Amino acid sequence: VSPEHVAVDTVKNRVIITSSSSNQIFLLDPTRKTGVITIEGFDAACLSVNEKTGHFYIIARESNELVAFDTETGKVVRRTQFQSTLQTLALAPQSNLIVVSLLDPPEVRIYNDPFEFDPKRTITTKEEIHALAIDEEQRFLYAATPSNNRLLVYNLDNSTLIRSMEAGYDPAGLAVDPKTGRVFTAALLGGVVSIFQDPGKNLNLCPHRSPCKR
Repeated sequence: VSPEHVAVDTVKNRVIITSSSSNQIFLLDPTRKTGVITIEGFDAACLSVNEKTGHFYIIARESNELVAFDTETGKVVRRTQFQSTLQTLALAPQSNLIVVSLLDPPEVRIYNDPFEFDPKRTITTKEEIHALAIDEEQRFLYAATPSNNRLLVYNLDNSTLIRSMEAGYDPAGLAVDPKTGRVFTAALLGGVVSIFQDPGKNLNLCPHRSPCKR
């Protein structure tokens, strides 16, 4: 079994792991030796947890579905198939939002959580979005576009593009620390992590770009 994605539900005390080699999802309870639930048949491309609703979401590659599971039982709560290819997702639990990116045509859709099929808003992008992150406190939506090596910053409430900045070669990983305002992008080419300080408010890059080996 080759683990691919890992997420933690601190409310249910569960660790969720997806495996691309076996098409399985494992729900682990670290407080119990036998607390393992295995979910078969899902080739998960992405994983995110909403501790507020007690659900976790994956993108199923083969069926091109957004699938919601119950973190306690592992049972499917809802599955919705898309016509356009799903790429990645991010959740805003306090705002009850699900954000997904699609490839054909390239766009970002913002939905209500629990999932409603009609999106609240759609952002048409010129480039494919391969990573998303949300800062609910500052109300920013961050998106990474590997094709033109940019970090995009949107207003989460009205989807307005605030900033576009260079983010290293082929940025495929993206994370935000809402307490410090820092945003991290991981570039596949060159093995570099770029650190931005409050990119939604200014264009200043933190003093260093760190090789991943550091």
